[in-house]
Amino acid sequence: VLRDSAVLSLWCPAEQMGLVIGKKGVNIKRIEKESETQITIPAPRNQSSWAPLCIRGAAVGALKASRAIEDVVEELDDCVLNVPFPRRCYPAIVGHAGQVIKKLSADNRTRIFVPNKDAQGQRAHLELEGQVEDVFRCLRDIMAVTFIGGSKGNAAEPPNGLPSKSNGEGAKTPDASKDAAGESAKE
Repeated sequence: VLRDSAVLSLWCPAEQMGLVIGKKGVNIKRIEKESETQITIPAPRNQSSWAPLCIRGAAVGALKASRAIEDVVEELDDCVLNVPFPRRCYPAIVGHAGQVIKKLSADNRTRIFVPNKDAQGQRAHLELEGQVEDVFRCLRDIMAVTFIGGSKGNAAEPPNGLPSKSNGEGAKTPDASKDAAGESAKE
């Protein structure tokens, strides 16, 4: 999953887009090279104070690129991460009566959209929306639940390059056997 092509859409202040690009594109080219991603800047459809950026590549590279962009601009708005995920993982992400997805969403302050059963292909894209660091922590926790066995309560290290919990505790994974309402939404 981390090597598959993810798309991270960011919005930064339009008046600061020149800082992201740099003189003759030097900044954006450096970010692309260091993060092994491709960054595109779609033409604005209207006069907005926010300008879109699309980062394509591995999820870890998209995170690295977003951090480099964040170092240059004053602020970023919420982002949207579309990442391919195998259909067989959806039941583990949603959990019984939606308990796991509710906990993942609350713990990471991230909106999670799982494709419905009618989505085409064996791989469809999960969509995660929120602040950049929250979105990537949520992706890390989703991977722990689906691939590392975090839903059984096993502690799991985050996949290389994805952020750990910001409170300094070890990687904590959701427990599908606990009631999501019984857990604190913020740590």
